Amino acid sequence: MKRITTLAAVIALGQATCTRDTSGDLPSSDAQADASTPGVSSEETASEQSAGGSGPSEDVGSEDVGSEDVGSEDGGSGESASEGDVSEDGASEDGASEDDSPGGGTSGSSGSDEASSRIDHYDDVTDTHLPDGLRVSSMDAEFVDVEQDGDLDIVIAVENGPNLLLINDGSGRFSHSDALSDLEGDSEDIGIGDFDNDGHADIIFAAEESRVNEFYLGDGAGGFIPANDRIPVANRSNAVFVDDINRDGALDIIIGNSGGNGSDAINSILINDGAAHFTNESPDRLPMVTDETQDILMVRINGDDINDMLVANEDDNRMYFGSEDGTFSDETHRLPLRPGIKESTREVAVADVDMDGDNDILYLNNGGDRQNRLLINDGAGNFSDETENRLPQVELRTWDGAFYDVNNDSFPDIITANSTPDVMAELYEVYINDGSGVFEDQTELLFPAGVRESGWDVEGADLNGDGYLDLYLCARSNDKVNGVGSQDRLLFSVPE
Repeated sequence: MKRITTLAAVIALGQATCTRDTSGDLPSSDAQADASTPGVSSEETASEQSAGGSGPSEDVGSEDVGSEDVGSEDGGSGESASEGDVSEDGASEDGASEDDSPGGGTSGSSGSDEASSRIDHYDDVTDTHLPDGLRVSSMDAEFVDVEQDGDLDIVIAVENGPNLLLINDGSGRFSHSDALSDLEGDSEDIGIGDFDNDGHADIIFAAEESRVNEFYLGDGAGGFIPANDRIPVANRSNAVFVDDINRDGALDIIIGNSGGNGSDAINSILINDGAAHFTNESPDRLPMVTDETQDILMVRINGDDINDMLVANEDDNRMYFGSEDGTFSDETHRLPLRPGIKESTREVAVADVDMDGDNDILYLNNGGDRQNRLLINDGAGNFSDETENRLPQVELRTWDGAFYDVNNDSFPDIITANSTPDVMAELYEVYINDGSGVFEDQTELLFPAGVRESGWDVEGADLNGDGYLDLYLCARSNDKVNGVGSQDRLLFSVPE
């Protein structure tokens, strides 16, 4: 599931809620807490930046977001943090980099004041700008400047294969790096942040069937040291988010687990000692419930300055409100759940879709009722389901989605990654916001006709340095289109 910009701008939290720092320094965790205002940004890592009408932005909706789903002031990312920029505290998508300031979203916003023109459409530059070897099962991607050279590189979580790192030459052309392990695991989500406070981006991958959460400490020059032994849990995991849970200035890790009714299905909060050594403090901080969690997003929901937690599950979704001491209380009753209806939510994103100053929620669904759902916030964290009047009605199986200002008009739009109920080969879809939170399908106007992959993740940032949003689309190679395995794709925006 999310989410970024240069190390100077942020570490992509992927899935997170951090504000974008363009100073060139890696954001610290202190900044993270202030980095998620409703507005823009998955994956598990904190989301992206707020929607301001200038430049690329994923998950438009909150103040300062950073990773794969932007939404609230201090969001992080995890799968995504969506899907995102690194916040002042140094986290990205699935980490503390989701944007939670109004106008943006927590799933992938990134932007530049220099980008003032509307975006007319997107060109597919996969053949000229991506290397071979990307017909793999890509589950998540996050952006981060691993070499600290001023451009965004791409980290990719791979199912049943080695995770990948693509290095940007500065113009948006990428090549493979061998800096990561060649372990063939089952990685599902990515979280990025400066966990040891040395000014360099570090990476965690959440793994499902292999139960090996790969953890790397970065050297700031594109190299990484494996440190898996520092992660004290080995469950069946699908989501990771980075955030400073106990507000001590060190980035912590939230891992979303699934595994039936046992302890493996209880989500994990790993508290950082400041030097990237972690302790599992879940029993003291989270309600001890078993879920089939697919995504986690930290974002400001109820109007205070503390990040709350949205948990997207294959069973019922949950919402926890955060407190000053880093503990969480169950406030799921504020969500308009539908008893007996299985949605099988794969991703959650937030943005201020109706531009009223608070974060609204988008659930991307894959189950019995595949209709994605849009919940509108009353400003105090109470939600109403306004899907029918605001979203296109579809019967696709949605695996991922994010808010981005796709056409650069300052409003958070939606991109979804889908398959059909019977054939895994459907378009990514683009829904444009009319400015009031009502969305219209404009996929054919904005996306190239040939992009018909089995979509699994959507990440956006300025990858070629022109100040406009570009998109990386993850696909699963074992889902075939016309008999050929799906291919990850890179789309560059074309301004009017």
